[in-house]
Amino acid sequence: MGVASLGAAAVFAGQVQERSGSFGVVVAGHPEAAELGVSVLEGGGAAMDAAVAVSMALGVSEPYGSGLGGKLVYLYLPVGAEAPFAVDGLDRSPESWDADRYREAPRDERPYSWKAVAVPGTVAALAAGHSRWGRLSWRDVVEPVAELVERGAEVLPGNRHFMEAAAYRLSDPELKAWLLPNGGLPEVGSRLANADHARFLRKLARRGPDWFYGREMSRRAATASRGQFAPSDWEFEARVAPAMRAVLGTDGRSLWLPPPPTMGGVLVASYFRQWDGRPTRGSPELLDRFGRKYRRLDDEIRSLVGDVPGVRERVQAYLIGREPISARRPEPLSAEALGCPSTTHFVIVDAEGNALSATQSLSHHFGAGVSIPGTGIILNNSLTNFSYYTPDSPNAAAPAKRPRTTIAPLLIADSDSRPVALFGLPGGARIPSTTVQVLADWMSGQPFAAAVSAARWHPIRPRRSGDPAFLWDAEMGVGKTSPSALEALGWELGVQENPEAFGGITAALKNPDGSWTGYADLRRTNAARAVGNKN
Repeated sequence: MGVASLGAAAVFAGQVQERSGSFGVVVAGHPEAAELGVSVLEGGGAAMDAAVAVSMALGVSEPYGSGLGGKLVYLYLPVGAEAPFAVDGLDRSPESWDADRYREAPRDERPYSWKAVAVPGTVAALAAGHSRWGRLSWRDVVEPVAELVERGAEVLPGNRHFMEAAAYRLSDPELKAWLLPNGGLPEVGSRLANADHARFLRKLARRGPDWFYGREMSRRAATASRGQFAPSDWEFEARVAPAMRAVLGTDGRSLWLPPPPTMGGVLVASYFRQWDGRPTRGSPELLDRFGRKYRRLDDEIRSLVGDVPGVRERVQAYLIGREPISARRPEPLSAEALGCPSTTHFVIVDAEGNALSATQSLSHHFGAGVSIPGTGIILNNSLTNFSYYTPDSPNAAAPAKRPRTTIAPLLIADSDSRPVALFGLPGGARIPSTTVQVLADWMSGQPFAAAVSAARWHPIRPRRSGDPAFLWDAEMGVGKTSPSALEALGWELGVQENPEAFGGITAALKNPDGSWTGYADLRRTNAARAVGNKN
């Protein structure tokens, strides 16, 4: 990595699609998923009903990034509630899992095989929210997704790009037949239909979400994994709890975030707890201040957050300044941070004002690359996200435990607990750093679309002995910031030539007249759609 390549980088022309609606907005990772969400809202559904359809539709329109075989975490703020709820459908390690056997397995067998599959939580998370806040029947919101799967979601240029980058991870013959028709990448403009998955979804629509975690599916998973999953391992129950709150600025707004073991929102909140009101980008001095503070906070949060008893209370104390944290020796980064994270985020607001911010993932592109035969479900590889070589870490690998994750679905509310902004993005370790940059620059006075479009930076933590102590991972086209000035401040610079690596933001902001504007960051295949369109 060198400074020379930074100077040669073309200026990144960020683009943001905006759509405003008087009766709701949906912003999601693929146009057809967003449009399906709008159709549910127009058919009388609430935001939670649309979320079920959008979540499942993304699993087939962005099949490398998320699906029923992965994890889902979202914030939901019903009209009239005093605070949002956090619904945790993070993947969980099997109860009979042997972490030592996983660690001792050959390195090339670990990430992309059944060895890396955790019990998926997406269906449980959708079911928990739908039973509580849904207005339509489960069948009514799942059936339209089956119709989309039957005709196939359109392959966009960005879809093909992601498939090309990670198709080698697909080891399952049924997945290859679906996603690599005729043995090669699908053509842009073609449709990837999957009759098996359509049949599976119709069965799920009829029988309900409990069937997904029942005896039939658990036995099929155990058979497909050659006994690595016992039937009891497939059971899962999502957690529904109040979201966590942090102060945001001085105007009475609150930043709401999901509790541990998600750490992305905690890291963002910890940054704004000590925020000086200044943007993060625009000069070497601003970047230097941001990078050094962010690196310190990142180490502190990793020393604190994991799926361990009492962590929520400790994090809340930390966020209000009552519990200082002394970071241990920095942990080696997990595969989620080092690998090729592929995740998606979507936001939904309905006509009544119910608001939802959701992030879902398979962990890596195409997850573990395996499936349960006859279902079309791509399974996660979330077991790669544990800490395997730091036994005192709160994220240390163990059975029946949820790996820590950097995902950060966020919701901003005013002093009366009414939603004013929904925000999130994919991007692995770059999720919280990008979130801080965009929110800080926006709250410092920049137009939101400009803050989203601006080129991004990520301060990289050293991974091994001899690595630079201070290294920036910079998106192509870093504007007028001088590499030599950053060098003088002690930083080395490298350029990330793939703009998708910094994620694609999906967000919604409330307008003064009560309508909402959805923002779709076109670094990925995102799309914004509105109900009661104003433009």
